[in-house]
Amino acid sequence: MKDKLKGLLIIETLAELLTKNVDEIPLTDLYLAFPVLKSEDCPQSFPQLIKSHILESRGKIRELVNSAVFSVDALLLLGEDKQSTIVRDTVGWIKRQRLEDGGWHWRPKHELSKKAESEVWITLAIYDLLKRTGENQTYLKSIRNYLNYSLGKGPKEEVSGWSRLAYIRTALCILNDPYSELSMKRGAQEYVSKAIQKLRDQQLPNGGWLGSEKTRQGGIFQTAMVLDILVEAGLGLADDSVEKGFTFIIRRIDRLLHAKWGGVLIQALAIFADTLLKLEFIEPRYIISDSDSGLHSHEAS
Repeated sequence: MKDKLKGLLIIETLAELLTKNVDEIPLTDLYLAFPVLKSEDCPQSFPQLIKSHILESRGKIRELVNSAVFSVDALLLLGEDKQSTIVRDTVGWIKRQRLEDGGWHWRPKHELSKKAESEVWITLAIYDLLKRTGENQTYLKSIRNYLNYSLGKGPKEEVSGWSRLAYIRTALCILNDPYSELSMKRGAQEYVSKAIQKLRDQQLPNGGWLGSEKTRQGGIFQTAMVLDILVEAGLGLADDSVEKGFTFIIRRIDRLLHAKWGGVLIQALAIFADTLLKLEFIEPRYIISDSDSGLHSHEAS
């Protein structure tokens, strides 16, 4: 399988798409650039291009909570000092958007009703960010408590796509966090086991997973998302479901490599690139921070 991926310019194609359309990248979509920034194949000019785009869009960083989170995530990948003004002030703003139930919504607090409920996917993203910026364990524990509570409730039946898979990522986060309580880890392990088995059961005979009504024979975007979760859960190509999923994607790789800007296939391309990084099929990139002469590995976490 790895041999089949050799010569496919996954990172280069994604970087070219983002470079040509950099002015049209909303800050909420900065995650599309993460695999490129993490990769050894990252074009030399690409980091500065993304940094300039963020700084030129500084006034939009706090329009939405996810735009603030992804902006800081990108800056940290670019080697920005976590104590810099832009990181510190943005993180402070994010923390002030926390809702009474203990989590966050992707919209700012002032745009929500007092009864608004937090969403797991953005709360998890914030938890990961705050761990990287050195938040104290008391505050992080309170977020873990929210995530664990949300996991116990489980996703609503109508939740799908990113949001449903976020619950699996939440369980994996709790399971792999050294600060999680043993009871939390046990519940998370049970959740992951059941969720992974359910994903296996839902896999189509051709190796894909059902997307929208238009993709009854398997959707590339949905399959890329599920593959990423399976790999994040520790499964590799020796796993039958992962191998079949990879085969499904590779047979349709031309569609990914010719993705048009603004379409869902660009997201699928970025997700697939991230999966390849996790499997170390793509070498991680090492950069030197402007504020630190030490080397920082930006491998997929």
